[in-house]
Amino acid sequence: MITHSSMTVVWERPGIDGGSDIDGYYLEKREKTSLHWFKVIKDTIRDTRQKVSNLLTGKDYQYRVCAVNKAGAGPYSKESDLFKAADAVDPPGEPTKLRVVDSTKTSITLGWVAPVYDGGSEITSYIVEQMNSEEREWAVISHNGEVRTTEYVVNHLKPGTYYFFRVSAVNCLGPSQPIE
Repeated sequence: MITHSSMTVVWERPGIDGGSDIDGYYLEKREKTSLHWFKVIKDTIRDTRQKVSNLLTGKDYQYRVCAVNKAGAGPYSKESDLFKAADAVDPPGEPTKLRVVDSTKTSITLGWVAPVYDGGSEITSYIVEQMNSEEREWAVISHNGEVRTTEYVVNHLKPGTYYFFRVSAVNCLGPSQPIE
């Protein structure tokens, strides 16, 4: 999540712990124009995510992280791409590759690929809609914010009826265009 004054940085545990359990991590940041790295927090971070606050609006930041165990701090990761401290500016792009993953007489499991462009803000959920051949009108079948993954099971379908589906991605500014 990126805003005009904060970013949430997420990383993965290293595959090797150096023979001792990982006690935490050091996260460092730097502005695009700086040569110096600064610790985000002086103490170790226990989780593999950290909200970084008090950023300057419009500035570009990059991050790196290292694991810490009883032997000390390991090497820092490769630095991240640059990220601009700015509020979201667009709704997300539309999901892609909508497909039927599985089906029964009365249910269909839909799957899709998350949009490439999130609009500058985290995708918070998806809206799933259906239309059948009898009613010919789109109806939202997912509850508000319910669908947070790229798969959804549609139940209680009538055998022998044709159904059409569409899916939209949602960020803090609203929904994307749907994919049908």
